[in-house]
Amino acid sequence: MKRNFAFLLLFFTAFIFAQINIPSKSEKGMIVTKTNEKIYYSNLTFSDGKLKFINAQTLKEEFLYDASVLEIKENEISPALSEKTSSPMMVKKDKLTSDEEIKNYLLKSNDPQYIKGKKLNNLGTGFLIGGAACFVVGGLLNLSNANDSTEISSVDNKKGSPVPLIIGLGGMGAGLIMKLSGHSQMKKAIDDYKTASIFSKENLKENLSIVANNNGLGLQLRF
Repeated sequence: MKRNFAFLLLFFTAFIFAQINIPSKSEKGMIVTKTNEKIYYSNLTFSDGKLKFINAQTLKEEFLYDASVLEIKENEISPALSEKTSSPMMVKKDKLTSDEEIKNYLLKSNDPQYIKGKKLNNLGTGFLIGGAACFVVGGLLNLSNANDSTEISSVDNKKGSPVPLIIGLGGMGAGLIMKLSGHSQMKKAIDDYKTASIFSKENLKENLSIVANNNGLGLQLRF
């Protein structure tokens, strides 16, 4: 009889200690299953012997029965997720307001429209400089020929060629058009970024509100 009682007492004690403390709700943590699998979770809820949670690694909703759970450690974070969170690439970027900040961001992110406009603008600058140089050189050559004309007969006098001047003016004109077009594309890229940020989901959630007054009910968007 004593042996049976001791056995029952030992079984009851083991049963009591085998029970785990499962919170009804938990924001984040780690589940250790009886197969020693570690699952990092968020938004865990427990009811009717069933755990529902979001797998922090797959971001999908999953569930487990309490019989398969060995231990729950709240506020535990996956090392891999912790590194991603602390990484500079994962830090939530500040809201960009000035054109200069937006330009730097578009350059770093290789925005196609802004990069195309900048290349066209730089090409226009090259044409302007080259055209101006050609014009100046052509003008100097013509001036030099005009000075030398006093030393030769009027029959053999060469007054210089207008070709360099024409090429120079044409190059400067083409460069000016390219710069204006490139600048327009860059400005459009900046404006598109501003518009996209205004109507982004995060900005609307933060700044869009319902307004009720004497005139009726409407929506208000803060810029």
